Amino acid sequence: MTIVEITEGLFLLEMLPLSGAALAGWVRWPKLSWAMRWLSIYVTLVLLIEVLAKLHLYVWTDSDNVYLMHIYSPLEFILVSLFYLRVLPLTSEGKKWFRYFIIFLGVLLVAYSVFHLTVNTGDQVFRYELLSKAVVNAFLIVYASIFIIQSLLNPGHFLDRASSLFVVNAAIMLYFAGTFVIFITLHYLMESELGQTVYFWLINVLLAFILHTSILITLWKKPSSS
Repeated sequence: MTIVEITEGLFLLEMLPLSGAALAGWVRWPKLSWAMRWLSIYVTLVLLIEVLAKLHLYVWTDSDNVYLMHIYSPLEFILVSLFYLRVLPLTSEGKKWFRYFIIFLGVLLVAYSVFHLTVNTGDQVFRYELLSKAVVNAFLIVYASIFIIQSLLNPGHFLDRASSLFVVNAAIMLYFAGTFVIFITLHYLMESELGQTVYFWLINVLLAFILHTSILITLWKKPSSS
């Protein structure tokens, strides 16, 4: 079995915790806080994108699926940002400016994606989207870092939610930090053979497995009051 076949198999296996997390979110929706609801919508988005990507891979083999990343990146940024809007201990003024930031950068990401889908084709589209994804990841890493710092400075605020939010935040930090390095590296390896990049995709799917399993476990636990 080649490394490519192993990676493809893991991509399919990773659909299990992802599907479970999406299902858990919608089954437990009435009992979830809005923070967990945004997380539920996020994993549902990921599931839909993954299903479409696999349809392109195995069914619509003659079609290009690069456009999916351009749809996914702005929505990922917005949904994960809304999750942190709910869990970070911000003042009302801080929440207001955070909302403005989410809207501002979300609009920029959409405009960036539309522009490059319009003026570029093939590998050029993918190359530019890797940079866009890296920018999104960088901001989400900042959110996760702020959560860790705030929890250390004010542990009492997070104590009642530690068992759920800490796990999710740690998984988010691990996933987006790891994939940040992957996407930056892939941007400069676009001209390489598949064998030179497939190891990065293998790491990517392992990180995704950890993230989605953590979200699945958290969504099935007692929801927080945020």
